[in-house]
Amino acid sequence: MKLEDFTWDRYLKYDELTAALRWLAETYPDLCEMYSIGKTWQGRDIWCLEVTNKKIGKPSEKPGLYVDGNTHAGEVTGSMICLYSAWSLLSNYATDPKTRLLVDTRTFYIVPRLSVDGAELYLTEPYIPRSSIRPWPYEEEQDGLNPYDIDGDGIIAQMRVEDENGAWRVSEKDPRVMVRRKPNEFGGKYYTVYQEGYIKNWNGVEVKPAPSRWGLDVNRNYAANWQQDYMQPGAGPYPFSEPESRSVAEFFESHPNIALAQSYHTFSGVVLRPGAAKADKDLSPKDLKALKEIGAIGLETTGYPCVGVYEDFALSKDIVGKRPLWGVALEWMFEHAGVIAYSTEVWDMPNRAMGRKDSYKTLMDWTEEENIQMQKWNDENLNGEGFINWRPFNHPQLGPVEIGGWKHKFVIQNPPPKFLRQECEKNSNLFIEMALTTPLVRITRIEVEEVAKGVYNVKVAVRNMGYLPTNVTDQAKKNKKAKPVKATIELPEGAAVVGGTKEIEIGHMEGRLSVGRPFGGGPQTEHLCQWVVSAPSPVTVSVKAGNERGGFDTKEVRLIPKA
Repeated sequence: MKLEDFTWDRYLKYDELTAALRWLAETYPDLCEMYSIGKTWQGRDIWCLEVTNKKIGKPSEKPGLYVDGNTHAGEVTGSMICLYSAWSLLSNYATDPKTRLLVDTRTFYIVPRLSVDGAELYLTEPYIPRSSIRPWPYEEEQDGLNPYDIDGDGIIAQMRVEDENGAWRVSEKDPRVMVRRKPNEFGGKYYTVYQEGYIKNWNGVEVKPAPSRWGLDVNRNYAANWQQDYMQPGAGPYPFSEPESRSVAEFFESHPNIALAQSYHTFSGVVLRPGAAKADKDLSPKDLKALKEIGAIGLETTGYPCVGVYEDFALSKDIVGKRPLWGVALEWMFEHAGVIAYSTEVWDMPNRAMGRKDSYKTLMDWTEEENIQMQKWNDENLNGEGFINWRPFNHPQLGPVEIGGWKHKFVIQNPPPKFLRQECEKNSNLFIEMALTTPLVRITRIEVEEVAKGVYNVKVAVRNMGYLPTNVTDQAKKNKKAKPVKATIELPEGAAVVGGTKEIEIGHMEGRLSVGRPFGGGPQTEHLCQWVVSAPSPVTVSVKAGNERGGFDTKEVRLIPKA
């Protein structure tokens, strides 16, 4: 599938996505490699596209940028953003200096679709699974109201049933909008609203939602503050029980050069940062500063604010206050892998309709006026086609009902196709801008002085050219996940180090994060390494400096005795 011909106005199924990734790898063989990082429950490959200039350094010896999408089955915008990001890096390499710099000096690991099985079901059937479709905790469909496309229109919408004790009524301002009945309201026409579906083993009276067969949430299955399912729904039987989350963890363990991670989810229009189960006061102040300052790039490039999951996002729906989210990838990447990590919730139709507000706090309970504003947006931007107008239907169990509601998949949860490219472009730019913050170890100069006949003092300046330190986070130092920067001199036969050792441990090097104080105060980002070398005849020596997260740089110098 040639992306140069693609108009970015539809969502790709697995075979199409695979073909698009393969086309990129075949079209840009010097910059791109495609491989699988694992298999899903149904045996599909979880594809990764590795993007870097392989002619300039080994991929493993450059700072790594990890990005994934579609952790949740229905959040297919994430996979399209990842694909767009890869295409943008590769297609712009020859003409854009910033892109060329990044592809030459960093390695991008792009995993477009994690919940591959669930996404395929989402794109081919009316269902809206959470993530994996491995049946859990129940093998069989349970008693109660199960989601089902009962009227055969290809969409699982809502059903409203006339009920004198119902909690809803029709808005007088817009017949599409349902309004909550006031506590003391009586005398009107009221409804009970259900998800569209059928009732398994119905007793003729009770209509209660059935537990989902697909109860797993891959993004609650990571070994960071993991809790059992009764505490954190979707957590699975044990941490990393699912091949999707386990593949990510194994990939991080085998790629210690990863410095920064970004996951694309939907929907709220917000850049989420750690902590997820911890308050900001429990994070390293330096790490928190980095998370906030890099996260602020999100507001500049996408209009999405950056907020802490625990502090501002994971609010209890039952009581006012905060609650932790346990076992999430974001927290694991930060706490266990020690990298700077974000989860961006892209697409924000309610905010577009109502103006910027904290939609991630109000999604569960839109007011009548907010619903009317959303309908107005629907009319102006989608010709009213984003909502199914309520229509009569004879339900085989409930009798006369009306079916209608938002076309949730590609209006609320994901952008309508006409808005997809816009979302891909700005979020691809976000990740590219974030990539510029990673550490980058460089040898900035080499000086050679002959101090005696055939004896040389070799001085090398090593500098971290990045914003982040070479350990990336204090958490990585605490976890011992980041190795110190070292400088090593390699000598040909006949030459020897006679002063000092071949390998010098520099330690962790600060970046601009710590030195950006008024009047130049703070730690230094540069270090001087020296060797005394004996070389009776002219030789070329090589100096290599760096660590996995800051990358490695190599310079050569010629030692020539004076005449």
